[in-house]
Amino acid sequence: MPDRSTDYRINETTLSVVYDSITRVQADALVSSDDNYLSMGGGVSESILNAAGASLQEDARKHVPLKAGEVAVTSAGALKAKYVFHAAMIDYDNMIFPDDAIILRATERCLQLADALQLRSIAFPALGTGVGHFPFQRAAEVMTRTLTDRLSAGSSLEQVTICLFARPGATTDDVNLFYERAAGLAAIAQEGKSLGLLMGDLEAAIRRMGRSDLLDDIVRLGARLDDAGAELERSADSPDSLSEIEDRSGIGPLSRQAVEISSKVEEGTRDWSDRQAEATVHRTILQGLMTQLNIQHGNLNKLEIQKAMHGIDVPVIIANSIEEAKSEIARLEAQAQETRQKLAALGGAG
Repeated sequence: MPDRSTDYRINETTLSVVYDSITRVQADALVSSDDNYLSMGGGVSESILNAAGASLQEDARKHVPLKAGEVAVTSAGALKAKYVFHAAMIDYDNMIFPDDAIILRATERCLQLADALQLRSIAFPALGTGVGHFPFQRAAEVMTRTLTDRLSAGSSLEQVTICLFARPGATTDDVNLFYERAAGLAAIAQEGKSLGLLMGDLEAAIRRMGRSDLLDDIVRLGARLDDAGAELERSADSPDSLSEIEDRSGIGPLSRQAVEISSKVEEGTRDWSDRQAEATVHRTILQGLMTQLNIQHGNLNKLEIQKAMHGIDVPVIIANSIEEAKSEIARLEAQAQETRQKLAALGGAG
């Protein structure tokens, strides 16, 4: 599945999972997974060194030794990227090897550096899973949760890519599908959480506007979104598929209900003297649409996997379902863009 990319939206950033060498990915910064002396002696760091040239190692020597979880920034040599972010996963001086905290710290630091440098794109490998032998299943959960948490707060980054390459003992499909599932679950859980938080703001706005007819519905929806978020959090270690987890949480119907209720407020309000309330309504609509978009991207990904399994003899029902999913994504994106324009027109309201 090297030609397939799985994409999710976190705030204004696209989070993608691809199966390819990180040296072939177009990004402002490439992240290298290495030891505290940046020896670049194996795995992804060696691949980056081979593509960048000897000047990369000369530049890297200025920053050693690092501590586990720290990140050094260098030029990118012959690579098309602007920078290489060298993440220390192993500390040979103290015999420290990758764990949850190290991967989380390095991932967060890379995002902080990207924002400080005002970068638009960054590509990560599966940190710590090569020479560091950290389980790729756990790395997927830590990385995707850290990425979605950080990106949900806003970032200069427009594109974040996780580049996967199969390791001994794990097939391409195993690694790729696990990261895709982890990214999808983290993205949907984060967008659903943001939607739930907005319901409190929407309730306050509705009270100020005197729309008591919708208060009960909004309060109930907020409680159900809290329950859905808790279910998504509990399911991080579940063996169930992403679609099964979505169905169990009810996040899909709830996000649609949030858009429907907010749209009723928008359509039924003639006097928008309360610009803060107007902005809250539009933000709730947009958040509901973004949650639905991530669900649809997950659905499309599942269908694309089914299509790949059939080779050239793709059943009509799968082909039609793929087209329907793409059409729904296009509809939701158009509606989201329209809502963004309404928010932009309000300026700093809310």
